[in-house]
Amino acid sequence: MPFRVNFVKETLNFFVASDTQLVIENKNPGTGQTIGDPYIQAFTGSIKAGNPFTITAANVPTPSNLSNPYIIRVLVADPLDQETILIYGCANATIGEALGEEA
Repeated sequence: MPFRVNFVKETLNFFVASDTQLVIENKNPGTGQTIGDPYIQAFTGSIKAGNPFTITAANVPTPSNLSNPYIIRVLVADPLDQETILIYGCANATIGEALGEEA
């Protein structure tokens, strides 16, 4: 089931260029492996540090094979090459059973 993410009137402490990306990914906390393909959306323009901005990610896909628990991670990052990104900001949330608990 796709979902929507809104960042409304947020401010950042760094300059965002038009190639900066919003990245949303799901991870298995036990293995650290990414579940499904990350959602990647480029910012539509540059934003100066300290300026409020709004970004909406509509129709973010939800993988059908999520682990229990799983981690959803939201990043603001610049791609440096095909395997490396420079992370400016990150938020993580663990969904499901607490790590280490028996079902």
